[in-house]
Amino acid sequence: MTSVSVLNRWRWTSWVPEILLVVITTAAGLWAGGRWLNPVGDPGNWWSLLERMGQGEALYRDIFLQYGPLTPLLMNLASRAFGLSSTSFLLFNWIPAILLGVLLLRASRPFFTTVERLVVLALILALGVFGGGVAQSRLIFCYCPAAVVGLVFAVGSLLFLLRDEPRRFDPFAAGILAGLAFCAKQEIGLAAIAGLCMPLLTRGRRHGVTWAVQSVGAFLAVGFAIMAGTTGGVSLDSLRHDSHLWPIGTVPPEWRDLYRLAAGVTGLGWQGHVVRSAVGLGYCLLVGILTAWILTRDARSKRIVPLLVLGALLAIGVYAQLRFGWRRWDPLCLSMIVSFVLALAAIVDKSLPRREFIAGFGLFAGIVAARTAFTGRGWNVYSSVANVCGALVWPLLLLCVLPPILLGRTAAARVLRRIWLAGLLPVAVYFAWSAVSGLRDAAAIAMPTRQGSIWVYPWTAPFISLIGENVRPGERALILPESNGVDALFGLRSASPLLSYLPGWLDERAEHRLLGTFADEPPDVVILFERSSWEYGVAPFGEGYGRRLGEWISQNYSVTAGKNGGAILRRKKAA
Repeated sequence: MTSVSVLNRWRWTSWVPEILLVVITTAAGLWAGGRWLNPVGDPGNWWSLLERMGQGEALYRDIFLQYGPLTPLLMNLASRAFGLSSTSFLLFNWIPAILLGVLLLRASRPFFTTVERLVVLALILALGVFGGGVAQSRLIFCYCPAAVVGLVFAVGSLLFLLRDEPRRFDPFAAGILAGLAFCAKQEIGLAAIAGLCMPLLTRGRRHGVTWAVQSVGAFLAVGFAIMAGTTGGVSLDSLRHDSHLWPIGTVPPEWRDLYRLAAGVTGLGWQGHVVRSAVGLGYCLLVGILTAWILTRDARSKRIVPLLVLGALLAIGVYAQLRFGWRRWDPLCLSMIVSFVLALAAIVDKSLPRREFIAGFGLFAGIVAARTAFTGRGWNVYSSVANVCGALVWPLLLLCVLPPILLGRTAAARVLRRIWLAGLLPVAVYFAWSAVSGLRDAAAIAMPTRQGSIWVYPWTAPFISLIGENVRPGERALILPESNGVDALFGLRSASPLLSYLPGWLDERAEHRLLGTFADEPPDVVILFERSSWEYGVAPFGEGYGRRLGEWISQNYSVTAGKNGGAILRRKKAA
């Protein structure tokens, strides 16, 4: 065999996980037949957003949006080129999610063998792309496509930290990508630039400062240019109080309740759950260490202090478990902590290969995971965005970082890596299989619309079908409390700059503005979906919030059609 053929064979082998990712996701998508394409909820707001931009409405002026402008602009450009339909909207969400998976797999290449990278692949499918089988948590149809686009640019920027010898323009290119991530989803961009600044701690003062200054400069230039160019004609007051544009925008109190719920810090005993999970993870680590020592008969490790600390913590944990009882534990609720531990380990251990990337990626992943800090497997719509980077963080920590830290560079450390690989692989594959299986939702039913077929649940389908039978394309509609993509699906025109009328958006300021507008131009039709708002800590629309608007609707409109799930209202005839 010639050297050229050997090289080609090696190159193909290095791409096996990426090829499998594309093959598995494509096969899963064809098998599921689009059953995850359910616009009810947050995804429907983005469908409405694209429809309204196609009608000429401008971001932040005609449409209030708390996210950066990049993703809507890119999706609008694509919809103008390929048309806006159920198929194109599906692909606009699908392609960035798969690209993110490919980038994470490429980032894993310098650290793992092909078999070890299969663990990363399975975790990407389970934690991110297919979101644990939970609707709106899946990155392929996320609550916020901007978050996925932001992750793509952010991970792309951090890949520049993998180079052994950075090139001249690397910090500028990395900063530009981080700036684009900021213009897609602001907090993800800030997390990326924070990760890019880690060479300040790992590269030495001179080179680290130069890299950081150049990266931050490019980040600021790109971020300012795009944000200023998009929001330049809108007042700062409107950006703050109408669009809630982060980080200058106000954060309504109801959103704080939602964020605490998403972070898993509202229920009683959440601290104990975190402690139990840490203890359970410690048990697994200790069992692996003891097994490696027995198999190799190599107990020469000089890292006695970390092992003694681990043993002491486990002893305390055992006492606590015996004292208060044994309960379920979930290592995923430790993802944020584990990410920060990974970054700290890379800063401290100068012998780690490519420690700049490990430190930067760990910091980035920890900041992103803060959204669902201690939620674990209690999946919510933010889970996959927050946890997908854990698909690389957990294998890096367990396979690359902890074995030499705990056991030194001994035979026992090498065996320990194999032991943890043997434990990780079947667990990751199991959860990946469960996530893929959940993509084909047997409860979802197909429904034809103006923009193609969608898939909705039986309790929602009758009302959406009723909407199609009772509205006419071109009518001005007020759709409450969420659009659910109805205006795009049936050719309606929105009567309001709001995409969502949930608590925090529909406040006194918004009600005053809407009622002033409707006095001159009332909506042709009001579509009212039944939806609780328990996660915000208030009663539903018209009761806990939006009472003035609800009263105005009841005084001026009457129900013309309705089913379980909602009602359609039209203006009352003058007496």
